[in-house]
Amino acid sequence: INKDSVEYTLTLLISDEKLKKPIQWKVGEVVVPIHHSKASQQQCEHSEDNLWAKRPEFLHKFREPAPRAPVTVAYVFTGLIVTVPNLVLLTLLSRLSPKISVGNVGFHALLIAMMVIIAVYWLDGLKIFPCLFLLAATGSVATVLRPRSKAIHKKSD
Repeated sequence: INKDSVEYTLTLLISDEKLKKPIQWKVGEVVVPIHHSKASQQQCEHSEDNLWAKRPEFLHKFREPAPRAPVTVAYVFTGLIVTVPNLVLLTLLSRLSPKISVGNVGFHALLIAMMVIIAVYWLDGLKIFPCLFLLAATGSVATVLRPRSKAIHKKSD
């Protein structure tokens, strides 16, 4: 074996808690060639001298965060995303001229309340589990108050 390779003996060891002596089987020998560059050879020559010497401090450079839009721009777009669907909903409801009853008004108020809960969640005012609890509560009440359509209950002739 020369200085540019390392020899290993490969042994298979078979054992169990019930066996008193493990079975050892020599499979063979493996020679692993090592290729050194000039810089690594110089480092290997001096590595025995300063094996326990103080090493230079390892510093990690974190990746710089990606540029983001200013907070005001983010709030404007979030406001648009929240208000435009509500305005469309109110415009379409006003054109339909539905019957005004406590159930209908309550149902639509709960729909708007659910959208407000989602908007507050987007603005980091709520965590996920309180948000889900509030949405489940308002959704279950809205299910009870939902307007009944005659088309759904119409009997087929």
